[in-house]
Amino acid sequence: MAAKLKLNQHQIDEIIKVYTTTSANQADIAKSNNVGVGLIRKVLRKNNIKTIKSKRTKYPYNEQFFLNENYKTAYFFGFVLGDGCLIQNTINHAYRLCIGIQKSDECILQQFCDWTNRSHKAIMYRKNQNVCLLEFCNKNLFNNSYEKWGLVPNKTYNPVEPNFNLSLMKSFIIGLLDADGHVVYNENKNYTISFVNSKVIINWFIKTLRVLGFRGKINYTTPKSYKNSVNFPTVYISRKQDIIELSKILEIDKCNFCLDRKWKTIKAALKNESYKINKKLKFNENQVKKIINIYKTESISINKISKIYKINKQIIKKILNGTYFSQTKKSLQYQQFQTEIIPIRNRKFSEKQCEEIRNLYNKKVSVVYITKKYNAGKNLIYDIINFKGAYKKI
Repeated sequence: MAAKLKLNQHQIDEIIKVYTTTSANQADIAKSNNVGVGLIRKVLRKNNIKTIKSKRTKYPYNEQFFLNENYKTAYFFGFVLGDGCLIQNTINHAYRLCIGIQKSDECILQQFCDWTNRSHKAIMYRKNQNVCLLEFCNKNLFNNSYEKWGLVPNKTYNPVEPNFNLSLMKSFIIGLLDADGHVVYNENKNYTISFVNSKVIINWFIKTLRVLGFRGKINYTTPKSYKNSVNFPTVYISRKQDIIELSKILEIDKCNFCLDRKWKTIKAALKNESYKINKKLKFNENQVKKIINIYKTESISINKISKIYKINKQIIKKILNGTYFSQTKKSLQYQQFQTEIIPIRNRKFSEKQCEEIRNLYNKKVSVVYITKKYNAGKNLIYDIINFKGAYKKI
């Protein structure tokens, strides 16, 4: 037996003695003998030594959680795409799901344990490192395909674009940003949301934000490549109004399971902003009704109305587009008397031209090319593509 295991009898006796009389685990013994953990496990089993179950398999969990498709599952797999991985066992070739994060964010792993009906004792800690781990092992569960969530073995070098229900995309992106994102929102100082990942995932991330309706500026940087190192591209959003817009699209203020230390200041900013909007409203419902009636019944342009009421043209457009009372307490009351968006006269494009622009975009023609062809700004083209403002279907 000793020759087969490449260990002599004296080494085997020493391994058994250390394991049974001290608190050393199999990994520690393997390291001290310069052999693999699997070899130590074989020695103990062949000598009928009872082994202590690993935390990976000791604490059961609800397997159905991974098969469901809901907001919690979407957030979980978004987080795993950033800070998790699939590891294959060299003996039985089964996969296990591993998530590793810094110890200060342990609350996220505790949350995952709660969602899967698992004990918090399943969380493991690396000695002398500020890292905690949570692993899910199952011979059959993780051998199934999870490509729709972008979760594949060796995802760093062989990434796959996620492809699942668009209604769950917001939760998935929040999970991805909690894992691999950097969020800074300091009032009157600096504002940044950045995200680092492989080129495939970065391109998917940008495309998805546009599909969700984000119109802000997205910066893209490609780092210099160095020998024997992997450098991934970075996307970042650094304008205050763009960060607020993205936070509203992702509905951060309604999300109660995201990483609080990252989004706390943005949630507070969203509350303050809604209060300021309520406070700054210049017109009440009756005045808004008058402006709409004047525009609909009389041939008065937006410029003339803005001069009469001494306000900006953009406010008049918001009234006509039905967004003047948006995100305020009066929004529900306002919807009672304005159920449709008022089309603005003298639009730059006819309905036929709008359809042509949408068809070009669906054929994967770049927005830059469309803007040059139709001599229009990017924001206007995105409004037409996303059916926003005056170009929305009535």
